Amino acid sequence: MRPDLPQGCQAAVLLRGVKAMEKACFSERKDWVGTPGAFALGWGLPGLGLVAAMFLDSSAKAILWPAALVWMGIACLANAARCRRMHCHFTGPFFLLMALLSLLHGYEIVRLGPQGWTWIGLTAGGGGAVLWWVSEHVWGKFAGWGSNETLACGTDNQVDRKEVQNDGK
Repeated sequence: MRPDLPQGCQAAVLLRGVKAMEKACFSERKDWVGTPGAFALGWGLPGLGLVAAMFLDSSAKAILWPAALVWMGIACLANAARCRRMHCHFTGPFFLLMALLSLLHGYEIVRLGPQGWTWIGLTAGGGGAVLWWVSEHVWGKFAGWGSNETLACGTDNQVDRKEVQNDGK
């Protein structure tokens, strides 16, 4: 047994093999999304800024929204590079594009009408949620190791024995 791995990961190592499980568990530990403090700093704080700025005038949104969305996009890209979190590969560029759109709308280069900020907010929030859910349900939680490895060592440290048995190992 490896004392440096969480208990659920130790059991998963026995069932799936050391190499695959160590990779999945290593990514899990490096993941900022699963760490409350890092999540609050990377996405919670700018998310609250987006919500608070909804009640300000358009000129304030033109500064605050692009800044918050760039912050979130960079946090996603950094997390994708750090631990290969699947949804971050998609949400990072998406948030950066939304930052560009909000900047262009805020400075009236692209006119989205009187409800433009509402559409940008709904698209950023809804699109980010859809990209997160779809990407991790289709390709798994972490890029490069398949869904069986990531399911076997999830954040709740539960071993999915059904997937292991179905895999024939």
